Amino acid sequence: MSGSAPLPRPLAAVVAAATLAAPSPVRAADMLLLQQTLQPDQPGTAFLQIDRDRLVLARARKEKGFEHTLELTLMGEPPLVVTVRCIDQAATRQLLDALRPGTLPQLDVTARCRL
Repeated sequence: MSGSAPLPRPLAAVVAAATLAAPSPVRAADMLLLQQTLQPDQPGTAFLQIDRDRLVLARARKEKGFEHTLELTLMGEPPLVVTVRCIDQAATRQLLDALRPGTLPQLDVTARCRL
């Protein structure tokens, strides 16, 4: 006879249960690194790394002129709110698109947004 014989029913059930109970592989966190180049005499945040899995809310608000303020609320106890100011709607939209899961791992916002 060629080929292997099927597993007896009790053994097949144990194999199936063990397969379902096996831990799933750990997946890497979905992170976004925001960066901006600052002038040598300009203090400020140069890098901001955001865990997309902790992002609860992103709210964009139009300010005077073309400027927009983007508030990012991250899961935590208490929730953490990060504010980013962008020069216009296009820069704000680009940042919102980058916050979507599985997109760009990094975005340079120099001259478009302030971290």
